[in-house]
Amino acid sequence: IQETDSFKWVFNVRKITTVYDFVAANEKLRKVSNDFQTMEGGLQYKVVTLGEGGTKIAPNDELSMHVSYQVGDSVIFDSYAQNQGQPVPQMAMLPNKPGELTQGLFILQKGDSAVFQMDQQAYAAISGQPKQEWMKDTDMHVWKVKMVDVKSSKAIKAEMDKKQAEAKEAAKSQNANDVAAIEAFLKQTNV
Repeated sequence: IQETDSFKWVFNVRKITTVYDFVAANEKLRKVSNDFQTMEGGLQYKVVTLGEGGTKIAPNDELSMHVSYQVGDSVIFDSYAQNQGQPVPQMAMLPNKPGELTQGLFILQKGDSAVFQMDQQAYAAISGQPKQEWMKDTDMHVWKVKMVDVKSSKAIKAEMDKKQAEAKEAAKSQNANDVAAIEAFLKQTNV
């Protein structure tokens, strides 16, 4: 390959899914079940409990959740134990590939809990992570998720706008106080 070579890329669009369609399709999966269901891409899920709901998760929403992740019988991460009992913040992002855990999170709403799992082979294919020496081919990757809160991107923007307006008003007020103090000092000292 030379620096002056050209490349031609040819793409075939197989399917177009809007964000609205993606969110709506996942909303239909939000049902309590005793058995695991399989999503496109192979991620298995089971909704354990439904919470108060209210806000469907959309891209760029701010999620707050408790997560326990284990491989086989080894707990890799548990937010209850390893995050000082605090939920983990996460921005909702569309999955890059079908079967990623982020795809499953879009099923949930505030207060919901679910279990997601995939076998070692599927995990390696989707994540691009090779199997570690201590892992067995039969191990399952399991995520137990409790969605504590969902803040829409619109609500986050409104909060930021409000804080900026308050900060601007506080700066304006401080400036006025500073000017008044300086003028009083100048008047008092006959400068």
